[in-house]
Amino acid sequence: KIGEGKKPLAFEGFILLCKLLATAKPERASGWSNRTFMWSYMTLLWNLMTRNESVDDLLEDHFDWTGDAMLIEEQGHKGDQCGEEKYWKHVYANPQHPEICSVLALAVHQFCSEYRPLSGTNHQIFDGTNSKDRFSKNLAQCLSKFMIYIMSLYMSLASVVNFNCNNYFSRPIV
Repeated sequence: KIGEGKKPLAFEGFILLCKLLATAKPERASGWSNRTFMWSYMTLLWNLMTRNESVDDLLEDHFDWTGDAMLIEEQGHKGDQCGEEKYWKHVYANPQHPEICSVLALAVHQFCSEYRPLSGTNHQIFDGTNSKDRFSKNLAQCLSKFMIYIMSLYMSLASVVNFNCNNYFSRPIV
């Protein structure tokens, strides 16, 4: 049916969400690592135009550089379960809009993550066993807090407008 399933996210919504993730102060000190995780995960999802599972499975070996492009090896797709159709995607920095720049977000995430010695094993970019669920759960919480914030701003603005209209104008504003 039309209208069922997942709703698309408009580019303006993506920019606003990334700005919120990149700049909002977490409620507790330990929340910074979660903020950098959310921001980098979100920008990679968008810029790679890929599924949640594909970002969750990214390893250090899946990254490379050519010129000014960060290369990320796509590990196949839903119809290629064996990974026989791997290919590289190019991701470029976006200095005009740092809040949606995957290169910056990933760099901040990596520099803020715990030190992991190079022991010959390949490390996941996002620590943990199930980053896709962690991202989904935290995104829902973030959106919920963001909506509460927007509603409180709206209510504050409405009370200011009503206050000014009722107290300072002798006739109704049309």
